[in-house]
Amino acid sequence: MITEEKTWPYAVTVAVELLAQNHPVRELSVFEINDDDETVEEVSIIVSLPTLWVQRTYGDQYIAAALYWSALSGWYLTLEDRQHNDVDRWMGGGLVPEPGRVAAFLLATTAAVDGTGSSEAPYYRFREQDPQPLAEQLGAYDEPMAALQGAPAGRSPRQVFAYQRDLHRSRLMVDALLDSDPAPRLVALTAGELAALTQVMEAVDGGVTDALSTDLTARFHVARNGGISPAVAAEKYSSAAATARRIRDRNA
Repeated sequence: MITEEKTWPYAVTVAVELLAQNHPVRELSVFEINDDDETVEEVSIIVSLPTLWVQRTYGDQYIAAALYWSALSGWYLTLEDRQHNDVDRWMGGGLVPEPGRVAAFLLATTAAVDGTGSSEAPYYRFREQDPQPLAEQLGAYDEPMAALQGAPAGRSPRQVFAYQRDLHRSRLMVDALLDSDPAPRLVALTAGELAALTQVMEAVDGGVTDALSTDLTARFHVARNGGISPAVAAEKYSSAAATARRIRDRNA
């Protein structure tokens, strides 16, 4: 029987490879599909993609997208348009392809979604077939998942994924803070917009986001009260950049 427990290591390994290739992954889910007598008939993986990224990448006509894995047909991308119609593009290439190939498939869809994969689902197995060969294919990812940073004994696969996702976000923020033009820019924000932005940042654990929230709030109050120029305020309240530098030095 193919279960959630047997499928999670493959799901995590694929999701981490997507992150490594700079594909944003919002959430990762694995769930069982049961028949009327609660017997597991199939297992699916869902890799949820951020809505803003979907619209920037595939166009404003789409409101949602996700990568799915079916225990019968493998990986496919589903795009949902504004009329709530789904567009499916099936990857093909086997039931349990290597994570790098899944990342390459998603990258290809960003260039030409209609020309990537197939609109028809392939079938590599049927529900009545012996699940042991598939279980062995999935089992090959137990060790790769266990070797991931943040995967000590006692952490669930879901926790391992969450750790890897947060680690990836932190790296992106560090790179953005240290590798972009440091010259200050004037951006108009209302007090409410700043409060909303800091709420979002505070929802993401990490020293960089905490420091950035503190910096922006301090600069906003200085700009409102006057006294020093924006350039001086940017230099004075720059703990986020300093935190990012420490993180990069520590990980070098």
